[in-house]
Amino acid sequence: MSFPPVTATPLSTVTSSLSTVTSVLSTMTSYTTPANSTTLDTDKCSQAESCSNMRFDPDSSTIVTEWSLVCDRAWLGSLIISIQMFGVMAGSFIAGQIGERYGRKKNMYLWDLILALTNIIAVFALDWKMYAAIRFFIGISVGGLLSSCQLYPFEFTTGKWRAFIGGFPNWNVGVLSFSVCVYVLKDWKHIHMATAVMCGLALLPVWWTPESLRWLAVHGRAREARGVALKICRYNGKPIPDDHVTDFSCCEGGTVDKRATVVQLFRRSLIKKTVLCCLIFFLLSVMYYAIGFGIGSLFGDFYLNFILLTAIMMPAFPLVPLLGNKLGRRWGSIILLAVAFSASVTIVILSFVLDEDSSGNVVTGLTLTISMFLGLSWDLILPFVVELFPTSVRSLAVSFCYVAARFGGIGAPYMLPREAAAMFISFVVMAALTLLCCVLIFALPETNNRGLDDVMVARMIHAGGWNDEKLNKEGKVSVHLLENSKL
Repeated sequence: MSFPPVTATPLSTVTSSLSTVTSVLSTMTSYTTPANSTTLDTDKCSQAESCSNMRFDPDSSTIVTEWSLVCDRAWLGSLIISIQMFGVMAGSFIAGQIGERYGRKKNMYLWDLILALTNIIAVFALDWKMYAAIRFFIGISVGGLLSSCQLYPFEFTTGKWRAFIGGFPNWNVGVLSFSVCVYVLKDWKHIHMATAVMCGLALLPVWWTPESLRWLAVHGRAREARGVALKICRYNGKPIPDDHVTDFSCCEGGTVDKRATVVQLFRRSLIKKTVLCCLIFFLLSVMYYAIGFGIGSLFGDFYLNFILLTAIMMPAFPLVPLLGNKLGRRWGSIILLAVAFSASVTIVILSFVLDEDSSGNVVTGLTLTISMFLGLSWDLILPFVVELFPTSVRSLAVSFCYVAARFGGIGAPYMLPREAAAMFISFVVMAALTLLCCVLIFALPETNNRGLDDVMVARMIHAGGWNDEKLNKEGKVSVHLLENSKL
């Protein structure tokens, strides 16, 4: 089954990726010393001959040039980034609660609206303190949008298409779009306004995008759920099914499903999945962002490496649905991580066999390969996590995993050193973490070719009356919902 409203989600992901990368690149600028020499500067003021006589490149404007965040004030740029990252973490957690209580659609578009407004407000910041406060709320909206828009389309599709959606490179498209935006506009205020415009475009489908059918059914809103199902049939050109197919009154959850909290994730039936999934997201975040933040340490041109880091995954994304559907979520993820492990080991071996000048380009290529396969495995693990948890706590589970990923991102910048001689140590650690990640994934149950579960305890009608079916009994619950080819 396919449904047009899911196409709104990639645009939402693009807008969140724009705001995420903005916080990093907005602190980069060029300054000119009295000798008229130009140097790319993030926080290395020691390269300038004189801080007091520094002149900034007039062709670009960033928060560094706006409030002179150089020399003894250079640390403020990193502080602003950290403040936004804590906002992203908070937003991820809050979004999980809102998504379970008020619905997926409201959750997603609420954060998109807040993101648009905060980007507009940022343009009018009077000083760096006010700007840092605004970036915190931008971070909250980014975290909320990431957690909600990634989940929304999965609840409208069958297993085959969940793997495809997971692998679709919408994040990469967003980062590349931002790179073009920065290159063309070269003004931090204009970039914020451009991001706000993109958020506005992402809001347009709100009038015809439906609420999650699964969420409606679990919360006892069977009539609305039936209306969504009929809308799906019309969009897909399918005949209207019999009433019993679209009767979701028997799928209503209990009080524990309608009032789900984080505590539910640590019940006996879910605690193993919760802990393992959070650890996997944490490890993937550490490794993936270590390469992203450490791209300046690699051999070759910084900007070319940055573009390759972003673009390299785009032609490779068909591997995600191919492996995920043919071999399963578990083995597909492990195979992708095995390639990243092999590349890490190769870099370690080359560091002892070849000198730095001879191995520079090879190491850069292998590092980008590691990043690509880590990203692809993450893309496959996301639908895996979605399929592991029932609808009643799925939003909480996804947001909780993203909180764990934020913790990993905080420590990631320290993993890849600037000194080439010590870099092999980082890849030894990365190889070990990749192996650990494979072990954790193997400990999870396979979900390929299974329907999504929907409630913690489902009330299903049998000939003998009401009967309680426990969680995760191989799709017994979800057979009443979208895992039905007639939709």
